[in-house]
This record gives sequence, C-alpha cells and structure tokens, in this order.
Amino acid sequence: MIAIMRVVVVEDNDMTQLGLKTFIAELADFRVVATFSSFDHVGDFLDKEGADILILDDSIPSLDTASILQYLRFNYPSLKVIVFGADLYAPIIRSYMDEGARAFIYQEERLRHCLAEGLHAVNEGRVFISHQASMLLLSGGNTRSLPKRSYQVLKAMSEGLDPAEIAKKLGIKTKAVYSAQDRLREQLGVRSNDALVAEGIAQGIIKIGKPTKDDEK
Repeated sequence: MIAIMRVVVVEDNDMTQLGLKTFIAELADFRVVATFSSFDHVGDFLDKEGADILILDDSIPSLDTASILQYLRFNYPSLKVIVFGADLYAPIIRSYMDEGARAFIYQEERLRHCLAEGLHAVNEGRVFISHQASMLLLSGGNTRSLPKRSYQVLKAMSEGLDPAEIAKKLGIKTKAVYSAQDRLREQLGVRSNDALVAEGIAQGIIKIGKPTKDDEK
C-alpha cells in the first residue's frame, strides 16, 4: 500500500489556498491535512499531528520566510518545505534554499504542473525549482543583489504604491518604508525616490510587468 504524504498549506489568500487544495486532491499520493492563513499556530499543529510536506507562501504580510525556514529546519528536520514564492529574485531564492527549503515554485508559473512536479520531487528526496526561477539562477541571476526588505519596497514602488500602501502590503510600519527608501537611494546611488524605480530597472533588479498567468492557475 502506498503511503499518503500529509501536506500542510500556509497561504493567506482564500482563492489560492482553495486552488492548492484542489490541485493536491488530484494527486493520489498526497493529502492536505491542514491549512493556515498565518504561521501563528503551525508549530502547534506539527507538534500534535505532524506532517510530511509544508507549502509556505512567502508573501504573507509580516512573515519572515528565512526565519521560518530556520525554525522548521531546527525543530522538524524531516519536514520537507516548498516555498510558494511571489518574487522572481535570485538572492531571495538562493537564501530560501540555503535555509533548508526543498523546493521553490514561482507563483506566476503553471500552478498545477509545478505543484505536481514539486511535490513528487521533494517526496523522492530531490530538490525542485520551477522553470522561470531555474532559468534565472542558471543565467547568473539578477545583476545586482539587495536585502529582501529593500527589494520588496522597491518592487512595490514599481507597482505605483505610496509608502502607506507599501507598509500595509508588507505588514510593516510606514516609518520602516521611509527607512528602506533611504537605504535604497544610497545602495543604488540616486538622490530621489523618483529615480529609484528607473535605476532598479536599469540595474536588472526589477522588471516592469508580470508574465501572463497560465489558464490553469
């Protein structure tokens, strides 16, 4: 009899959470045993019920993904973690894998296909990185590296968000956004916030526009 792998999903978007559960239900060897919209009670569940695989959305506000990965690696060494990543940014992907993630799936890729491949790969002891993320890493990654918070603020600025909107999106204080912008001006060598996005594009840190989502997502 084939063992069923127990999967925990940590995802704060209801529609995405439903999509993940639906696609996993199509796979005979995997079953979602719990879903969470934050990480607050995940440890309690793992202590009591256990799990084989955990899917973690790295775009949940206030979530420090690297710290969560460290915590999971130390406390649940047999747990295989798949990061469901919002950003196609090489330094972030590498940091997740360094902290113990077994797979990285970029959220803009074909979800059903990538999820099936990723689950089977980690269950067999292999590392999995979805196609676009893999191509980025193989090409040498982004030409310039920034700390994760600086990158997130710059990316949000490129989407036209003001500091208050950025703070809400990232789950941080507005003051922290202003501090990040100060650091970004120094890091990118510009004098104004207006020049940050253009310089970020010029240095290959961010791109304007998103890939077209596959109909399956």
